Amino acid sequence: MEIGVSTASLFLRAYNEEALTLLNGIDARVAEVFLQTFSEYSATFGERLKGYLNNVKAHSVHVVTTQYEPQLFAENEKAFYDALDMFEGVLACAKTIGATNYTMHGRAYFKKNYSTPDDIERYVKRFNIICDLA
Repeated sequence: MEIGVSTASLFLRAYNEEALTLLNGIDARVAEVFLQTFSEYSATFGERLKGYLNNVKAHSVHVVTTQYEPQLFAENEKAFYDALDMFEGVLACAKTIGATNYTMHGRAYFKKNYSTPDDIERYVKRFNIICDLA
């Protein structure tokens, strides 16, 4: 069993570069890297982070839930494909730092749509596309 820590525990207190430096300092071995903003969704940013990993193994990545994940399940096709492009950037970063897992939150639920029935067929199609890309 591996026990790790997420850089999300330092969100708004430290950027990922600083968070990984701190995790190395406390001898953490496994981490989830919490990508905090759009500029971090790239292999280029992953290359930058690699220099900060040192002894920390990047197990997974995850993002701020509302930045694009809800659009992966939106009815709007343009929004879906824009979100898919962002997801592809996140995957590129994850691959670069050696993370093999992605923490997904799924559809965002807001008060007004609690009673709206889920379109399961659309979700299955979207998840298949997302999984194929990953």
